[in-house]
Order: sequence, then C-alpha cells, then structure tokens
Amino acid sequence: MANIRVLNGQETIDALPELCDVLAECVNGGASVGFMLPFSPQHAEPFWRSVAENVGEGGTIHVVAEVDGRVVGTVQVGLASKPNQPHRGDLMKLLVHPKARGLGLARKLMEKVEQEAAARGMAVPFWCWIRRQAVMPRRSIPALAGSASGSFPTTPCFLMGVIAAQPCFTSASASTLLGAYCPGFSVRLKAATIIFSNSA
Repeated sequence: MANIRVLNGQETIDALPELCDVLAECVNGGASVGFMLPFSPQHAEPFWRSVAENVGEGGTIHVVAEVDGRVVGTVQVGLASKPNQPHRGDLMKLLVHPKARGLGLARKLMEKVEQEAAARGMAVPFWCWIRRQAVMPRRSIPALAGSASGSFPTTPCFLMGVIAAQPCFTSASASTLLGAYCPGFSVRLKAATIIFSNSA
C-alpha cells in the first residue's frame, strides 16, 4: 500500500539515497527533466540537497510516495515568489520510479500536492482533473529542449485548461495560445497552460 506524505527539509535529506535513485532511473529511462547522460545517483545528490534547502526555507512543497517504506515517487511545487503571483505555485519534477509505475502514484502525488498548495492559499493552475479538464489537440514543436542523451527530438505539446464553472474572461495570453495551437476552440477557460513533454 502506498503512503503519500509531505517531507520537510531534514526528511528530504534523510531520503536522499532513494530520491537520487528515483531521479537517476527516470533520467536513464529517457525522462527529459533537465539533466544529461551519463547520470548516476551521485549526480543527483546536489539537486536534491538544493531541494531540501528550498523546502527548509519554505519556498518549496515536497511530496513523496512510499511503497514498502521506500520512496519511489516525488513531486514538488515551487511557491511563486513574484509579487503578482502569490496565488499560485509551479509544478516541478513529478517522477515515479519505473518499477513502481502502474500503481496510480502520480495521481496520488498530484492530489496531495494540490491539497497542500490549497492549504497555503495557492493553486496549481496547470493541474486539471480528467473530469473537468479541456485537453487541446496535440501539436509538436521541433527542438524545444534536448533529451538526456543530447539529441533534440520533436516535443509533443498539449494545451490544458480548467473549464470555468461560471462565465469568466479569457486572458489575452490564453486567447493567443488557443488561437495558435487550437484554432476554433471555444470553451471559456479560467486557467490555461501549455504542457510540453519529451517523455512518453
């Protein structure tokens, strides 16, 4: 049975070996999350130490999934620091160990981190439940970002937005994105974002 919990800075340090293993396995499995091959658990340690520091300073929410007492999944929300964005957080590094996939851990991690953000008066606007999301037709962008192996593959692109329960305005930026990526799409949105993924 999976245990989903929030870690503080020290708990993130305590889980360092398992977190490093998760990140290394994902990168070596082809995940495009900002790192390059060759990539070992040792290469992951500075990253997780910086995460622990940010968590300890209150700038990041860190949630993990444990199976049989071992961390096999992780997600973070960076709390936006810009003065005009105190209401939202930025989703970062949703990762599940390849051997732990198919258990619904990614969804459980997102449920928990969304709850934690809401408890702090923030939203994660780009996370949209299947039952209330609008997923725009898929597009592709060439050479948006390099893969872990150093190649520059075509990046799948999805535009997602939460359908408003009540009429609301659509921002100019959202209108521009809708027009560029999904001509003719008319559902009014209260939040929208483009989701890029180099991973299947």
